[in-house]
Amino acid sequence: MADVSALSLILDALPAGTCTPEMMGHYTAAVASIRGLRITEEPWVRKEKKTKREVKDGCVAYEGGFVRDGGIGDPKFKTGVLVREIRGREFHKRKDASGRKKAHIEEATGCEFPSLAERAGLKSSPQLREAAKASLQWGRHGTQLRRERCSILKGCAESLRQLSAAILGAPGRDPQIIQLTMGLNIGFQCAIVDAIYWPDKFFPFRMTFGFPIVGVIPDSGVFRHLGKTKEELDDFRSTWPEAMSVSSNVQWMRELESKVKDAGELAQQSETGRARALLLQQRCDDEVLKKYSTGPFTSQELDNRFGRGGWRAARRTFIEQGVDENGEVKLRMIDNEKTSGHNERSFLMEMISPDGAGAPVAIAKDYVECVGENERAPELVLSLDDVEAAYRIIPNSQLRYAVVCIWTPEGPRYYVMSGHSFGLTSAVTNFNRMPALLCAAAQVLLACTVNHFFDDFQEVSMAMCKSSVQDSMWA
Repeated sequence: MADVSALSLILDALPAGTCTPEMMGHYTAAVASIRGLRITEEPWVRKEKKTKREVKDGCVAYEGGFVRDGGIGDPKFKTGVLVREIRGREFHKRKDASGRKKAHIEEATGCEFPSLAERAGLKSSPQLREAAKASLQWGRHGTQLRRERCSILKGCAESLRQLSAAILGAPGRDPQIIQLTMGLNIGFQCAIVDAIYWPDKFFPFRMTFGFPIVGVIPDSGVFRHLGKTKEELDDFRSTWPEAMSVSSNVQWMRELESKVKDAGELAQQSETGRARALLLQQRCDDEVLKKYSTGPFTSQELDNRFGRGGWRAARRTFIEQGVDENGEVKLRMIDNEKTSGHNERSFLMEMISPDGAGAPVAIAKDYVECVGENERAPELVLSLDDVEAAYRIIPNSQLRYAVVCIWTPEGPRYYVMSGHSFGLTSAVTNFNRMPALLCAAAQVLLACTVNHFFDDFQEVSMAMCKSSVQDSMWA
């Protein structure tokens, strides 16, 4: 797969002649230009499961549990996290625990403090460490250098517009997916993937034709491998025809419509229930206007489109997620793909291993380790961004299984999702392939010290460059 071009994967699925020699010339030149921007040629390594730091045996510096105002059992008794998890009980049994306090302090002064990043098992990739190193080398010139590089990338992107238009306009793509992906620069995505040798060669292909949401979910080569065996895969494939058979789908849809009707009638008995049912319908209709879905449809209309028993839906409801700035309860749409059987009918080969809120700490540690022995680490600034409607903008390739059902005064109504719904197991890995590529490209092409947690981006800049990293991410 390493020798396969991301662009060729797409062109092989389209009619011959979609890409003209002139377009291919622009593409080859763009890949060469982008490749020349790389700050490192370190190979990409698949993510692994995080492992927590171990305490060195016999190291008094990591031992805690010293009394402040009381003894063991007192709520004010201070217990070291690492000791409590590993060998705190044995330590507290010692009669000379209090006598070792001085030794603890003396040894701790010369010992590296276990940061949040280390405790959580966070470790930056070689590319992220190289980005920190390059940022230090660029110093105050970092802002201007990133602007110049962004200008080169914009030029490459513009040169590939015609190629992208030819790809998106070629026959063979579903009209609903065409609406969602209209305007995407697929050619530029391919050029980035090929230029940095990104292992997920199929990402631009999936953005063109959609990602599977049930069945066997393809391995991207980026996230932590689950170690599924060939026997497990064969067993799943053998049960797939029956799991998604016409009879299975028809039976489930009867159950779903009955549940939705009962829930709708119950909701009408309270003012809150009626208001939320109306709001849910309005939210679904709003997503239709944004091209995230189509609808509303009756079950008969979907039978005409996909065939009776040729589709499967999940129930859509609200979940409460805290309160907004006005003190009002925040409601988020969620689809129950667990009860509908979508998730158990999905075979995933990998799982994401996000760094979480501790990622900026790991990045800061990279900066500290990259400065000279007698140099002072720079002041850092943290910026945060997120992706709007994250799951919705990632197209799916199985519209017949991307159906959600809500109650309306006219009866159950259905919407067909163009992207991914919040409730699909497969949506997690499918969506995260996008920010993973975006962060990787920013690290090796722009020396951006950035990471992500799902759709939230954590961008760390040196204070002397202000928001240079954040500005470059969205230039």
